[in-house]
Amino acid sequence: MATDSTRRSGELPTSAVGLYLNRVGRISLLTAEQEVELAAAIAAGRAAAEQIEAQARRVGEPPQDHTDLRALVERGEDARTTMVNANLRLVFSIARRYAHCELALADLIQEGNLGLLRAVEKFDGNRGFRFSTYASGWIVQSIGRAVGQNRLVRVPPKVHAEVVAVRRCHDRLWEALGRTPDAHEIAAELGIDERRVRRLSRVDVRPVSLDDPLSDVGASVLADDGDAPDQVAHRRLVGEQVEGALGSLSGPERDVLCARFGIGGVSRSITSTAHHLGMSASSVRVLERSALAALRQRPALRRLVVDLNA
Repeated sequence: MATDSTRRSGELPTSAVGLYLNRVGRISLLTAEQEVELAAAIAAGRAAAEQIEAQARRVGEPPQDHTDLRALVERGEDARTTMVNANLRLVFSIARRYAHCELALADLIQEGNLGLLRAVEKFDGNRGFRFSTYASGWIVQSIGRAVGQNRLVRVPPKVHAEVVAVRRCHDRLWEALGRTPDAHEIAAELGIDERRVRRLSRVDVRPVSLDDPLSDVGASVLADDGDAPDQVAHRRLVGEQVEGALGSLSGPERDVLCARFGIGGVSRSITSTAHHLGMSASSVRVLERSALAALRQRPALRRLVVDLNA
């Protein structure tokens, strides 16, 4: 049985950790091709289940043979189980980053698994990125929300998101500048009032200090502009792909994409990019769209850019 000190430290007993890792470590990882096939099977099973349910709601129709549809549902459930099991070690690796929080590691893993299940349901294998890239955002979001809700001092979700954004910005600037950024620099980066930054820094119960470097755990929970995890994963992949295609863009378009996707530095929000480049937020949006439209002409990027603009 775990002791009180073990629970407070966020650790599981060594034997439990060993048993869990031994179990998930024996499960084979998936190839990219397998992920695409499993995602297709999951989608087909979900569609078949919806069709069965729709037919069951129709009054007065004679019973129908659902053998083929039920077979698709069963294959989809098997594919879902395979996808989840193959990525349990990903959840564990992410949960370990939060071991300093008030929640026990077992609870962090449980919350991460909820994010993993969500990612499995929403993953589209035809969009070009690996499942681990896509799922990480959902896992981090699920764990991060649980950590935020476990605070001794409850704050509204919107305020918590602002706190996370400040912490992420602090950590980003600390890495980029090689020193601890002050409140003025964080405020300029986020495009908010300096006094707001100072107030948000006092909300965190740990507490958060602007004079100390922060970990990257809570800082990676949400994107600057409130992007969903699938958008974050997609933007990361596009950033990697477009780095080699910048030569075909104009100077302003290239500058905007470099800032937005973190090419050669840290990624910035629209507001931060506008402040950094000395232009309006609307100009940033226009230049980003035009640059992505140009990159859409490249076959390797066409699907990625179309999806990102959707």
